[in-house]
Amino acid sequence: MGPKGHSVKTMLAHAMLDVDILLLYYMSTPRKGAMIYLEVIWDDEPSGNVEHIAEHDLTLEDVEAVLCHPLDNDISRSSGLPIVFGFTPVRRYILVVYERLSDVKVYPITAYDVEE
Repeated sequence: MGPKGHSVKTMLAHAMLDVDILLLYYMSTPRKGAMIYLEVIWDDEPSGNVEHIAEHDLTLEDVEAVLCHPLDNDISRSSGLPIVFGFTPVRRYILVVYERLSDVKVYPITAYDVEE
């Protein structure tokens, strides 16, 4: 018998349940630096988001890298839209302003370099 009169088997079952719950929480809780699956919507029409991104000498791949691997996030003070911060594949530190269309679908508004 273990503490409080519980059998070792019962205590082990409770411990395993606690680990399962903790693991589920860990896997479902967003973490800084965690990879995220997103469907990114690009608009290559004049004045679309592709043009806005290119105006800052960034590629679509740069923006997608930061959207899917953000180091930090916040809300834009000027637009109220969500923003993420992170590094491009060539190590430029940028922020991306985007609109969330669904749980997995986003529309980047613009992106540009920021000081670390």
